[in-house]
Amino acid sequence: MAASALQQPWLRAPRPRPPRPEPRRPRGRGSAARAGMTLIETLIATALVTLLAGALGSAGHVILSGLRESDRLWEATELGMALLEEIASLPFDDPQTGEGGLGPEEGEWTADQTRALFDDVDDYTVWTYGQPLQAKDGTRIDAPGYLRAVAIDYVASDDFGLASMAATDHKRIVVSVYCGGELLETFSTVRTQGGRDVDFDG
Repeated sequence: MAASALQQPWLRAPRPRPPRPEPRRPRGRGSAARAGMTLIETLIATALVTLLAGALGSAGHVILSGLRESDRLWEATELGMALLEEIASLPFDDPQTGEGGLGPEEGEWTADQTRALFDDVDDYTVWTYGQPLQAKDGTRIDAPGYLRAVAIDYVASDDFGLASMAATDHKRIVVSVYCGGELLETFSTVRTQGGRDVDFDG
């Protein structure tokens, strides 16, 4: 019975079918269009990265410029205030002669233009833009590119903004600080006969 059953074709177990081969995808317009989109996307991404890099570069330049300017103003403030305080701390008139005229007395302004012998406010009238950047004892100040100028004049007792041709009890001290030929800051105060500093502006 078993043998006769095996001889019947419809009773045999079905044979497994071989796997069908994957159909080849035709290289048509759809494939080319996809490749074109990838190229366009790459170009767009490159352009965006370039724009972003340019924007960041510009922002960085602005930030660095701001920091440099802040450093310059800080240095100018330090130099200007130091000289202004040095001048304002001196007597109103020369302590040796009692003279009150503007300018250093004889022998106080040396050939090497050091101010070590300046002993009153108005001695600094000769200080010009080209004065070496140094301390009162002649020590060089390490601040390349910076220069200071001093202007001292008499001012009216009732208006410190008004210069006076005649001697008064008030001398205005103005210190200007330059860097690379550019005026950065100006500092001023008024020294009185009584020894007080008034109208301080720094």
